[in-house]
Amino acid sequence: MISASSFVPTAFATSARHCRGMAAFLAAAFASVQLAHADPQCTPADPREISRVFESWGDAIVSGSVLRVVEFYADDATLVPEKGGAPLRGKQAIRDYYAGLLARHPQPVIVSSEIVPGCSSAVVSGFILYRVTGARKGTRDLLGGRFTTDFAQVNGAWRIVRHSLGGDERKLDQPFASSQL
Repeated sequence: MISASSFVPTAFATSARHCRGMAAFLAAAFASVQLAHADPQCTPADPREISRVFESWGDAIVSGSVLRVVEFYADDATLVPEKGGAPLRGKQAIRDYYAGLLARHPQPVIVSSEIVPGCSSAVVSGFILYRVTGARKGTRDLLGGRFTTDFAQVNGAWRIVRHSLGGDERKLDQPFASSQL
């Protein structure tokens, strides 16, 4: 049987080790924050600003202007238009892709999203749906799926450097299963 007097020193020793470990962890965390702020190349991403840029990208999609959409991408950006699709690299390839997509008059809806800010970078990910003109006149289809958009500071502006659109095509009568959302 353990008496209260024999238990207290053991609990205290365990608690002290825990506190020392926690103090070391906190010191390392504060040091990394100070290093990030000391690095002149590091611009902490403001989630509100990233959200505004991402919303502006969506507005550009709706506008139908290929040039306006492509302005959001870095010169050497990579775009993966559909799950398992081949990556498109550079603004010309991205411009060609959007010329075809925007001809279908996409109407994007962000179903869910999360912003993870970083040092001169941020990642927006979630689930997106686009209503687009169907193959036959007067019909509409759905594109959608999980997306990931990687932003980076390029010459003082937030640009998309890697983008996976989640453009899996569906007919309107083929909804996405909840497991795909």
